[in-house]
Amino acid sequence: MSSNEYTTSNYDAAVNQAGATASGGGDEGAVGSKITLIEAAKNFKSSGRWDERFSDFVALYANKYPYTEIGDYEDVVVPNMIFSTVNVIVPSIAVNAPKINVSPVHPDYNDASSVAEALVNHQWHTGRVQDEVRDSIKDFVIIGHGWVKTTWDSQEEEVDLTSEEFEQLASQVMQTKMQAEAAGVDDVFPSNEELLSEIPSTKTELTVDQPLVMRVSPFDMFFDPDAKRFNDMRWIAQRVFMPLEVARANDMWSKAARKKLQTVSKSRQRDEVTVDAYSTHAEPVGQEFVEIYEFYDLISGKMCVFAEGTDAWLLRPTKSPYPNVHPFTYIPNYEVPERFFPVGDVETIFPLQVELGMVRTAQVNDRKRGNRITLYKESALGSQGVSDMKDGKDNAFIPVLNNTPFSEAFQQIQPLGLPPEWYRSDQQSLSDIDLVSGVSEYQRGGQGQIRRTATEVGLMQDASNARSADKLAKVERAMSEIAEQMIKLSQQFLEKSDVARVVSASAAESWVPYSGEAIQGEFLFKVEAGSTQPMNESFRRQQALQMMDAFGGLIGSGLLNDQEFVSEVMRLNGITDVERFMGAGLPDPVPEEMPQEQIPPGTENGPPAQMPPGAQMPPGMAMQPGM
Repeated sequence: MSSNEYTTSNYDAAVNQAGATASGGGDEGAVGSKITLIEAAKNFKSSGRWDERFSDFVALYANKYPYTEIGDYEDVVVPNMIFSTVNVIVPSIAVNAPKINVSPVHPDYNDASSVAEALVNHQWHTGRVQDEVRDSIKDFVIIGHGWVKTTWDSQEEEVDLTSEEFEQLASQVMQTKMQAEAAGVDDVFPSNEELLSEIPSTKTELTVDQPLVMRVSPFDMFFDPDAKRFNDMRWIAQRVFMPLEVARANDMWSKAARKKLQTVSKSRQRDEVTVDAYSTHAEPVGQEFVEIYEFYDLISGKMCVFAEGTDAWLLRPTKSPYPNVHPFTYIPNYEVPERFFPVGDVETIFPLQVELGMVRTAQVNDRKRGNRITLYKESALGSQGVSDMKDGKDNAFIPVLNNTPFSEAFQQIQPLGLPPEWYRSDQQSLSDIDLVSGVSEYQRGGQGQIRRTATEVGLMQDASNARSADKLAKVERAMSEIAEQMIKLSQQFLEKSDVARVVSASAAESWVPYSGEAIQGEFLFKVEAGSTQPMNESFRRQQALQMMDAFGGLIGSGLLNDQEFVSEVMRLNGITDVERFMGAGLPDPVPEEMPQEQIPPGTENGPPAQMPPGAQMPPGMAMQPGM
């Protein structure tokens, strides 16, 4: 089976699964049964207002205000704590690309596991996998879950032959002609010039041959509505909006079904996705879309493709080419018992953000109404005096006429503001947001309005680290699953042989050749702990000091690999070219020879042992010369 049969498109990766028969036709009942399941999933999301709620979370992150409580105010001022919280959590768990470790499940796969490890880390960087995974992790924090799709991308293009390749083809053609003439073939052969002119000047070359990893919008994923957990699902499907001309040009799908494709309004089909609270759904101009579904039956292990409003299969149910039947990786945040959709970090602080927005907006608009008003008696000041008062000049002298008492000439009216405790309620909201989200003012870069001891700050950081560790474990597990799918697809479809660049922890560079045959085997995948987290300069140096304090005394004892230990300490201190500072190490110790008088008698190289007085030498033993 060729990998080209599973080439994906650029439109949300609608797979062209042409390994099966691409026949369409009526079969209306079977297609209708799948559409019925999709409609049931849509009703489940609609009745629970899930897409609306998720849209509100995304809109609030984007500094839009989907709630109507403050819509009557002229000015809306809201400190976006959701934006701050998300952009503290996401970088803390996925700022760096992971270091993926691959271990064999059997000793026979040792060599293959080394090649697979080099290949998957190479593909992660060259395929820009980290960008897609990071976007899905933002969904994981904001919405509560994220989806990643791993398929195979294979692309070919026509390239010009090199001069060496053309000469080789020409040599083969001419050699074939000479062999035919020598064999006495009774035929009229074309001239050499005619033969050379018929040699093609281009060739088809495989330019892209690697896994394709993409973030999938949670709004376009549908699943068995009876499932309470991911492992309970009986089916799963992805919605893809594809331009009509692209869908009709896909010859991997049934020709008869492609003729029946009907266009839809993309905005109307996603009517409940109201991410931008101030936008209106506009009809596409010059662009017609079709609504296509990739449907994966997790019970039978088959997949199919069909379109909304069409009674024919674009791709009939066929055995899925993916190792897990479906190509999706699900990343849940805080799971809720007896509920499929997890809780995200934004959902927990959403009402607190609304409260904060209402308080701050009310404060700003109340201050605008707090203008000072001055009452004056015009007959007591005169027109010039009133004009001087309005000018507001410093040290102005205004005469009071008619001997009018000052208290009767003018009087200021103080505005009636909100009680002071109302203005302090926003601090309670901010404190609640920190408590619920687990993100402190220190992590957001603030100084904090309460002076805390180092012990208090340490305890707060430990509590926050516990939550981060839980999220980090889920993210690392998801990345490991993605890496496993990448290698399994490479084992199945990889045709191109190449080399992967590997950089060790000491910044040493090497190149590992790989091919589809070199990575065959069964492996375990694990993301190296902490490799996706940020490591700032002060933390690195503190870690280096702790290593020296704990293990520095063992240098030279033989219990440590001194070169590796010192290299790690230097790397933590920011030194990348460690080899430039490393010496050859201490020479092996040479045993010192004992002085002659200290060598025990009777031992090798020692003086002969003295016989006791009156003792005789045993028979058969003679005195050796020199003794």
